[in-house]
Amino acid sequence: RAYFEANITCQKAYVLFDTQRYQEADQKMQQLARTKYQHLDEEQKAKIIMQEAYLLYLSEQYSSAETRYGLALSYLSRSSPCDVPMIYTKLIQLYGKMGNEAGMQWAAKRSMAAADSCKITKYGLYTYDELYRTYEVRGNINAAYAARKTYDSLSNIYKIGRASCRE
Repeated sequence: RAYFEANITCQKAYVLFDTQRYQEADQKMQQLARTKYQHLDEEQKAKIIMQEAYLLYLSEQYSSAETRYGLALSYLSRSSPCDVPMIYTKLIQLYGKMGNEAGMQWAAKRSMAAADSCKITKYGLYTYDELYRTYEVRGNINAAYAARKTYDSLSNIYKIGRASCRE
């Protein structure tokens, strides 16, 4: 019974988070955290912790968010390594807010390495879209332009790949 309740609570937290009902999602996530995420597999733990980190980011608790993203990354690296670009891209956003351009570049390189090794172009698009937005907000027009250019190139590759799948 506890297994099913934990997994249902986890799914509810995902839905609430995805619909930006953050306060309700946070309540579900805290419920899971109180049990130390018992009955959740590492991938689910990683994704819940990643969402917790994002809420910390929104409340400008950057150091705590970075720590939670690191924990989520350790779980996801073991359980679903092809999904780690999700977290690295959130780190780009976080490091952008912190003014840590070296951190942004590190996260982008790690994200792209994972996306390339898993051949997931959509994660490359996500990475460069976030780089573009972050640089744009920071006022670094040259870096924003370069990120947008790479994004456009990846977008063309993605469109060509999708078109060939339909044939």
